[in-house]
Amino acid sequence: MKDSLEWLSLKNVLKIFTETEFGARCCQQRMSSILSSPHSPHLPTYQFQPIALFQSCFKQKTGTPRQFNLIPHSRGYFRLNSIHLVEGLEVGLYLHVIWLFHQNFHIKRDSVNQKETNKEEAAHLQQLSESYAPICITNQMQKTKIKPPRMNGQKIGIFAARSPYRPNPIGLSVCKIRDIVKGKDDSVIVHLEGCDLVHGTPIIDVKPYIRDYDSIPEAPHPSWFENIALKQKNVAQVAFTEDAQRQLEELVPKMKFYHNDLDAVRQVIEEMILLDPRSKYRRDKCTEEVFGFCIDNINVRCVFKDENQCFVCEVESLDKIEQMDKKSLKRRNTEDFARFSKRIRSEEKE
Repeated sequence: MKDSLEWLSLKNVLKIFTETEFGARCCQQRMSSILSSPHSPHLPTYQFQPIALFQSCFKQKTGTPRQFNLIPHSRGYFRLNSIHLVEGLEVGLYLHVIWLFHQNFHIKRDSVNQKETNKEEAAHLQQLSESYAPICITNQMQKTKIKPPRMNGQKIGIFAARSPYRPNPIGLSVCKIRDIVKGKDDSVIVHLEGCDLVHGTPIIDVKPYIRDYDSIPEAPHPSWFENIALKQKNVAQVAFTEDAQRQLEELVPKMKFYHNDLDAVRQVIEEMILLDPRSKYRRDKCTEEVFGFCIDNINVRCVFKDENQCFVCEVESLDKIEQMDKKSLKRRNTEDFARFSKRIRSEEKE
C-alpha cells in the first residue's frame, strides 16, 4: 500500500513538472529506482556544508594529477575563519583532506559513463556550489563498474577504484602542510603541497595524518593494480625550448602560487609532463597537435616528440586563451604543431 501511495505521489509530481525537461527526468528516475527495488528500505539522507573552497594551482581538470603526491611540488591552500581550528597542526605535517568531485556535471544520475552534458543541470549545480548550498550529484547508480584510465578498457567495480564516478562523489587526499598563515581577522590560511585538487573544490573536512595509525607497510596491492604498473608508460625526458624558458622567466613574477619561484614552477611543469597528462584518445589520435595545460595563471604548450620525450615550446598568460572556444583552440594547436616541430629540430641541430 505504501509503495502504491508513493507511486501516485510521484506521478502527480511528474505531471506538474512535465513543463520542464529537467524536472520530468528527475521524477522519472526517482520512480524507476522505486519500482526496481520495491522492497528496499529508504535510507535517510545527510547534507554537509563545505568548510572551505580549495584554491589550487590546477585551474582545470586537464593536467590535474589523478592521485595525491604524484606531483610533490603542486600547491594550494584553503582559508578558515578561526586560527583556533588548526591549533596542534604544524608545518611539515600531513593532512587527510576530504572533498567533493564538484565538476562531475556530465554524469547523469542513473549512469556512470553518460557523456552528454545537460547545460541547465550543470548551471544549477554550479550555482549551488558557488552559494555554499548543499551539493547533491547522485543518489543511485544503475551501473556498477567503471573503466580506469590506465587499464586499457578493463572494467572493475566502482568501490574497487578511486574514480570520481561514484554514488557519493567524495574524494580523499593526503597533503603536506607547507605553511600556516594567520590572517588579520583571526582567520587562518593553510598552505598545502602534493595536492591533486582542482581549483574551487569544496572541502568537507580535514584530519591529521598520523603515521603510527594510518600507515600499513605490509598492505598488499590489488591484482589489477599490478597490471597497471606494467602497462603505464611515463615520459622519460622533458626539455624547454629557448623561447619557452624566456617566456616562463617573464611570467613568473606575476604568478600567484609560484611568485618569483622559477625553479619550483619549472619543476612542477616537469612533474606534470613526466606523468603524461594526455588522455588515451589524445595519445592515439592527436599525435600531430600541440598539447596544452594550465598551471597557476599560465598556459603551458608542449609537443610530445615520441612516447619518451616532450618539449615545452611556449608559455603564455592564461588570459590569452580564456576567451577562446574549443574549435579555435584545436585549430590553433593543429596549426602551431608544424611551427613548433621545426623550432625543435633547429635547436636540436645546434
